[in-house]
Amino acid sequence: MVQLESNSLELSGPVTARLLFFTDPIDGSDPYTYKVGNGQPAPEGVKPINFDCEWKQVVIQDVRGNEDMYSLDTHGFKCIQLLGGFDHAGEDIGSVINSMDFSDTGHNQLLKPLAESILSKQSIDFRAVHVFGSAKRSSRTMNGRFNVPENTPPPATRVHVDQSHAMGEKRTLEALQALGMEPAIDDSCRYQIINIWIPLLNGEDESDNDDDDGARVAVLDWPIVMADSRTCPEESLVPVKVFVRGATEGENTCMRYVSGVDYFYWSRMRRNEALLIKCYDSVLMMDGSRSRCPHASFRDPRFKSGGGRWCRNSVEIRCLLVCPLPEK
Repeated sequence: MVQLESNSLELSGPVTARLLFFTDPIDGSDPYTYKVGNGQPAPEGVKPINFDCEWKQVVIQDVRGNEDMYSLDTHGFKCIQLLGGFDHAGEDIGSVINSMDFSDTGHNQLLKPLAESILSKQSIDFRAVHVFGSAKRSSRTMNGRFNVPENTPPPATRVHVDQSHAMGEKRTLEALQALGMEPAIDDSCRYQIINIWIPLLNGEDESDNDDDDGARVAVLDWPIVMADSRTCPEESLVPVKVFVRGATEGENTCMRYVSGVDYFYWSRMRRNEALLIKCYDSVLMMDGSRSRCPHASFRDPRFKSGGGRWCRNSVEIRCLLVCPLPEK
């Protein structure tokens, strides 16, 4: 049995860690990334990415014990319990997800009932949900010693929002069409893109990763860091085109380093816990700002362990929600 060198209880509280931030292209060109993999390299003579990044040390506060203080509209993220334990229609959520083939886009529709079930238990008033994307990630891909399914992406280390505001509007129209609704932005509705981020246990972890209260700890390695939406000025977020095989597939935003941003993580996330992370909202907040949550994964410098059983496995479910307008 591989023993954890760091007591999991030590991996809590504020931590100073490195985050990866966007820096502008030297030649002043518009930034882009080229998705490679699946046998599809960038075109000859084209760089896969035309901008650099820089590591910066930041202080990250722990939300553990104060989870109810954080909300989607105010902070851009919300800590949730998977109510009813980890059970979904009589099955363990992790087992359901682990059995899915993520190379088949049809699994998105299989995730829809799970997403609806989770969101409906969080007092989120919505009229319809469309799951338009998902990703299963593993930090095992960062170490060649461990076998992982081909094309499993590693944790995303660059601070980013999954969609720019313009791409959020485009995803909204696509989702409305998929839902059989009129593909037009209706001012009488609110549209939000929310990621459901769920940690998964490794298959061999069942016996030796209990926390102090007996709950199964799923995340010690590469936890998620969230930036408080209110403290992220618009000018710190840069739209970045995403190309696949020469065509524009999407546009996300990467974050420049600026001072004054508040960062948070949820220490020792357990298998019955999950995060909601907002990437797009069609409605401005009361102060005129946009609610969206830059986020990334970071290496906790306090974490020391050998072996693969402590590698992070997770799934993110990308949902477009059609909601009524908030009350004034």
